[in-house]
Amino acid sequence: MSSTGPLLLWDGVRATAATVTSFVSDLRDVTITPTGLLYTLSGNTLTRYDTAYGLTQGNWRVRTVISGLNDARSVTWLVP
Repeated sequence: MSSTGPLLLWDGVRATAATVTSFVSDLRDVTITPTGLLYTLSGNTLTRYDTAYGLTQGNWRVRTVISGLNDARSVTWLVP
């Protein structure tokens, strides 16, 4: 069964959450960085959203970081 659901982001100030994007039941992992970037992982794509700009301007500045992954499950970040 396939379903679509929104990815919502709330900044703690607004009355309602903002919709970043919608996913078709393939969202695997979500990470928000201290710099205001949000990364989403689906089974085949890692995508970056600029949440600071998105919450203020409504334009999320979406960028595909990696595509063509094979059934990805999660993201691990290594900090030097």
